[in-house]
Amino acid sequence: MRQIDAISRMLNFELGMETAQFTSREDAQERQWRLKEFSEGKLQALVAIKCLDEGVNVPAIRKAFLLASTTNPKEYIQRRGRVLRLSPGKDHADIYDFITLPRPLADVFAGPDEKAALEQGLVKRELVRMKDFIALARESFASWELFHDMMDAYHLYDFEDMEEECWEDL
Repeated sequence: MRQIDAISRMLNFELGMETAQFTSREDAQERQWRLKEFSEGKLQALVAIKCLDEGVNVPAIRKAFLLASTTNPKEYIQRRGRVLRLSPGKDHADIYDFITLPRPLADVFAGPDEKAALEQGLVKRELVRMKDFIALARESFASWELFHDMMDAYHLYDFEDMEEECWEDL
């Protein structure tokens, strides 16, 4: 089952929400109808993959869950901006950007191993994006704590050098 289908099923059937998918599988007219339904409050959520990245204006979005985020700064800034647009009656938005780790941090902390060295590249890129999001957050204490736990687990103590290296890779 595709991730988007699993998320839609969970939201609709397990949580009882009114949602619709917003993907390339729907034609332009259907997507416009779904945007209208969402902006009018008839849908509680739109579940999308990349169709909301560029060219779609939905300022009413108040909450976003980014499950398969990107390490490309242009893309994640675009996604963040999509949710943070001003709208009447909207004074903030909640963004939940899920961080991808190869395995639980507890397993990494359990002891030094060769896998941690191989995993560092992915973790570094996730940390760069995470730092950008945390810098804009109102309530960031728990995120900073996780950020430092990730750095400790993967022995990434020199973040400034690491950050420059990650931007160069992109």
